[in-house]
Amino acid sequence: MQEEARRLVRIQRVFEESSTGTRPPTKNYEDLHELAAELKLKSELWEVVCEADGHLSTCSVDTIRSVDLEKMNEVASHIDLVVDKIRACATQVASGFELERLEKLQATLHGLAPVIRDLRNPHLVERHWSKLEHKMLCSLMPVIVETTESTEDEEADTSTSTSTRLDLQMQQLLDANVVAMLQLFVMYQRRRQLKQRSLGAS
Repeated sequence: MQEEARRLVRIQRVFEESSTGTRPPTKNYEDLHELAAELKLKSELWEVVCEADGHLSTCSVDTIRSVDLEKMNEVASHIDLVVDKIRACATQVASGFELERLEKLQATLHGLAPVIRDLRNPHLVERHWSKLEHKMLCSLMPVIVETTESTEDEEADTSTSTSTRLDLQMQQLLDANVVAMLQLFVMYQRRRQLKQRSLGAS
């Protein structure tokens, strides 16, 4: 028991050094078990932050066509689990900055997946991409294609252009504020569907 007590005291010392005073020190042995659990959860928080940051960095060079959505959902689910644990904890395990950073990563990953699925829709034609660009005030054409097209005649082949759009790198989506893009895209799709239904009814 003395060895366990010494281990928990060491944990408390480390926690105090890294917590910047978010939790008052305790001398009660019973409280040290709770402290160890909090320290473990804090470690989980930073592990999942590193995992999410690493995943976004890795997939930033992927294209809409090639990015692994299954892996993205797996990382997002891991973040959900840790965020739920932190929110269920009675004490302040994470600072506002730490939790805000984790929640931002959570929103980004959850926002990316449906956007990518929608952009992969085979019924999405060039005029839809153009309208999205107009709403987002940015280009959604792959950088390499833009550079090539700037030196050639602009004769647009709709099918080729739409297919080429899927070679857009993930980093370009992230730079274009993907959450806003998702909202605009869903809004546009809903309006389009309602319009088609009203035309069909008439």
